[in-house]
Amino acid sequence: MAELARLAFEASQIATPLDDAGYNWQPDGGKEWSVGQCLEHLVRANRMYLDALEDAARDALQEGGTGTPTPLVPGRLGKWFIDSLEPQSGPKLNAPKKARAARSSG
Repeated sequence: MAELARLAFEASQIATPLDDAGYNWQPDGGKEWSVGQCLEHLVRANRMYLDALEDAARDALQEGGTGTPTPLVPGRLGKWFIDSLEPQSGPKLNAPKKARAARSSG
């Protein structure tokens, strides 16, 4: 959770100095997401993944898990997915519908 708090702080440092026009400006003639849309996407995606992790942890406890944290080690598909999230990873992938930003931030 400390990492999420750090990221929230960094996001606020980016967004706070912007006025509404800067926050909602979309590059490439409106074809790319604005700062506001990017932040909305990150909030939605994090919520989606945190909900799934919380459900998995709850299920594990109900099935007799000890509650003692163990490291998560991604398999081949997981490693590919993690790598695909990096900006320089290659072609852009569409975000899942639940994680997409609204078409306009304004």
